[in-house]
Amino acid sequence: MTGGELVARINSSLRVECRAEGGEPPPSLRWLGREGGELAGSPSVGEGTVSSVLRLPRLSPEDAGISLSCQAANNNLRPPLTAKVRLDVLLAPVRVTIQRTVATFEAGKRYELHCQVAGSHPPPQTSLWAAGVQLAVLTRETSRDGRLFTTVAKFLPQVHHHGAFITCRAFNLHFPGERLEDQWRVSVLWPPAARVSLQGGEGGLLAREVRQGTNLTLACSAEGNPPPYAFHWRKDGAALKTVLQEGEEGLLRLREVGREEAGNYTCLAENSQGLGESPALALRVTFPPACVAETPLLVSAKVHQSVDLECQMVAEPHNLTFTWERGEGGERREVPSMEFTQHGSRSVLTLTPRTPADYGRVSCS
Repeated sequence: MTGGELVARINSSLRVECRAEGGEPPPSLRWLGREGGELAGSPSVGEGTVSSVLRLPRLSPEDAGISLSCQAANNNLRPPLTAKVRLDVLLAPVRVTIQRTVATFEAGKRYELHCQVAGSHPPPQTSLWAAGVQLAVLTRETSRDGRLFTTVAKFLPQVHHHGAFITCRAFNLHFPGERLEDQWRVSVLWPPAARVSLQGGEGGLLAREVRQGTNLTLACSAEGNPPPYAFHWRKDGAALKTVLQEGEEGLLRLREVGREEAGNYTCLAENSQGLGESPALALRVTFPPACVAETPLLVSAKVHQSVDLECQMVAEPHNLTFTWERGEGGERREVPSMEFTQHGSRSVLTLTPRTPADYGRVSCS
């Protein structure tokens, strides 16, 4: 025994030998332990040497940090010679616990996760993981007695964490193969994420463009935790009043759609975490051209007086081709295209009557 530090694992047995050389008469050896208490050694005498073996069975955590002293003396005139060694007892983690402070997490809200490790010496290597991704550690703390170690990590739950595991792993660097871990399967709450689809047309195919007079169903699908319990509809940002039948939650039925049903539809799904609005679905209703003026107009003009006749149409799609005709019944004749102009959904025909035959019915289509 020459001084320094002895390292041994918990529950192991330790054999420490103290040897003294020279001296006349040969010295006697004495072992001192915690608080100077005397320990029993096994002495032996050799040629010019005296030794003593101290055996420590089943080391415990309480043995860590003990200073062992061996004193050699052969008279009362001088202080005994002393050799000291410090005992360090290694211990792998015996328990790992994640503190379960909440029953559920809310997506997007910041939390602090606490993991406690008991029994490791020296302090353990501790890490926390969520769905296989290591979390950033905020603090590490050690209890006053050095037996409990707390690691705090930041956790920002997202939708994909629902049903996943939070794991705390701990090990002692001296025993890397002896790892302990605790797992916590978590539940995450989040507001609905909604989506609108349009059902209609032959075979129930999805569509965004429909013909006037078609029966349609707009379906709102939403995923949230907890599941949505209510659905609301908007058209061009304004709330729609709907009467839902049992079993048809999330459906908006449109009967014989007309041009006034065209617009941007959104669905709002609601659960305890809030409202989730879908991206807008732009509904386009196609219909044949229709004249804006619903009644015939009477236009007066003098001979050789030019008048402009305007024809305004609405249609979907807007790519219109105008035709003007003069006369009635079997005497109708088409006006040459050079005599009128077209500007999108509007056409203008300029007429200059020169004889009584130039008066009569003019139609636009």
